[in-house]
Amino acid sequence: MAPTRMEVQSCLRCFLTAEKIGLQAPLLARKLAKLLNFNHGQKALFDGWKTGKHGDLDVYAERAMKPWDGTFSSKHPTSITRVDRLLTQLAAKYRFPDAAIRSQRDWDVKTDEELKDVLVRLESWEAKWRVRLVLRDYCTIVLDEYYVLDLYHFLLPDLLKVQNDFDAVFSMLRGDLSCYPAAPGKEEEIPMRIEAAQKLRPVVSVKVSRPMFNKAWSFKHCSQMVGNHAWAAENKYDGEYCGIHVDLSTAPNDIKIFSKNGKDATSDRQALHGTI
Repeated sequence: MAPTRMEVQSCLRCFLTAEKIGLQAPLLARKLAKLLNFNHGQKALFDGWKTGKHGDLDVYAERAMKPWDGTFSSKHPTSITRVDRLLTQLAAKYRFPDAAIRSQRDWDVKTDEELKDVLVRLESWEAKWRVRLVLRDYCTIVLDEYYVLDLYHFLLPDLLKVQNDFDAVFSMLRGDLSCYPAAPGKEEEIPMRIEAAQKLRPVVSVKVSRPMFNKAWSFKHCSQMVGNHAWAAENKYDGEYCGIHVDLSTAPNDIKIFSKNGKDATSDRQALHGTI
């Protein structure tokens, strides 16, 4: 069966978003050992992850679960949407989640039970990748984000620069931009991008992607990078990059601040509100 649009969107969110889940390797290791109820031999093998001799935690989870491979009487698949929902709930439980993630907390979801139910359905090699997914560490692969997004829809990489929020962008693709095919011919892409750009508007409280910066190592290197392009020189001030949104219609909560990595840092930067 072909994946649904929602499943594809969930997959993109799983692999390309950077929400911090709060489960680092030591805590996740203790949780896995408890939830999976390893026997003595499996537990001894699994605990070897601390040495790193054969790899990271994900590899040792695979080694410990390998004896269970092929023992399913009937294997029920786990949907991408379900995994996406689990990751969201794990992130929402984290002590310092993004406000948008925190608002999605479902107190009826028992994350430990859900995590166990997902893991016990997997072959050992599948569990390895699920551990990598939870840790946001894919070890042996580097995903080219632009390439992956472009495969889904040619406008998606550009849309995320203006509204860096998957839900907002998918809504646009289903709405005002639904007239554009996901993969037009190469000769059609440029005029379609120009036409679609006229329909784009930044939205207050939806983060805008950070501009790309190229670092110059010397004045000569800078001159080489600039070439014949127009350029401007500015004073450089020490500080930390952030995006500031002001929506007067929501006063007194009219300021929203996003950190460099896109996290909602409004409460963390409370001291700046008066100055802004």
